[in-house]
Amino acid sequence: PHPLLFTSIADRLRAELPETAADATSAEAVPVQGVSSSPAVAAHDLTLAAYSFAKLGFHEPCVFLAIARGALSVVRDFTARDLQMLFVALVRAQYYDVDLLDALALQAQRRIAQFSAESLTLTLRAMAYLGMANSPFFTRSVTQLPRTILHFRPIDVTMLLNAFAAVQVSSPA
Repeated sequence: PHPLLFTSIADRLRAELPETAADATSAEAVPVQGVSSSPAVAAHDLTLAAYSFAKLGFHEPCVFLAIARGALSVVRDFTARDLQMLFVALVRAQYYDVDLLDALALQAQRRIAQFSAESLTLTLRAMAYLGMANSPFFTRSVTQLPRTILHFRPIDVTMLLNAFAAVQVSSPA
């Protein structure tokens, strides 16, 4: 639709995210001298940028690499809804970064009680699509079903069953 506009916005986003002296996915990443240690872009803003780019079909790898780098630095700030939107954006963009996905899955486990029925099913569906069958988030989500199942719509039940079937997760519960 408007590739020049998207490119301009993406360039601005990349400029806002600080460069690191080490690989951004490394636990030993050190900010470049002169760059503050506070996050340049908030977690929610990164989520909205990733979701917007993905929904509009702007799937430039360099943009999603910048988003991933920024997301790793603020992963603890993502809400359950942010996590769901970011997972869906990564699926739409077909962007796969093991370190980012692992960090997001761990944060999703920490926030499992905050997921609504819709967010839980969309997150599980996205994780299934990304091949994250071994994520403990799938088995932990089973513990949340008694709380969330009352709020499920028929489509939520369908997506939940589809996600579990896709990764072939079973539970005695």
